[in-house]
Amino acid sequence: MITKQKMLMWLPCLVLTLALSACGSTTTIKTENGTAEVKKDGSGITVNSNEGETTTITNSDENTVQIESNKNDGSGSKSTFKSSKQIPDSFPKNIPLPDDAEVTSSIESNTDGKESIVVTLHTGKEFSELETLYKQYFKDNNVTNSMQMVQSDMLLFTGEVDGNTIGITGGASGDANGVDLSISWSKDAALK
Repeated sequence: MITKQKMLMWLPCLVLTLALSACGSTTTIKTENGTAEVKKDGSGITVNSNEGETTTITNSDENTVQIESNKNDGSGSKSTFKSSKQIPDSFPKNIPLPDDAEVTSSIESNTDGKESIVVTLHTGKEFSELETLYKQYFKDNNVTNSMQMVQSDMLLFTGEVDGNTIGITGGASGDANGVDLSISWSKDAALK
């Protein structure tokens, strides 16, 4: 199995390999644990372990990355990550956003059919206004297994709605004006 420690050992080699691939070279790095191969155009990396496990990382465009892992027993997983500075079309329309919300980033992911979205945004609203907004959303949508916590400089709302999970966290903005919010939503991945 490729462990986090093994992946960290590969990281400096992969960075160097990506730099070399940008120069037009195709590179294969061999170590005592296996090999790493980088496509000539830099669009993908394949790591093969001596135990027969393979992890392939490809980017189809500058905002989308796919990671596919295959183990020697035939099992594996496939994940896709897409980043943007806009709210994805698949983000639930009924999750309220402050009317002055400025989206700073979003990440859509799909791992073996489980979809998740994380949207980060900045708002000039006060914590008390955000507390009212999200308490009402949780009430109107019968959010279960709910946890709600609001203090003078942070908020946290989590729960399940229709078998999906939602999490809303916020903290005082680093620029001391307003609140930075993160809203996560996972389809059919209810808390256990």
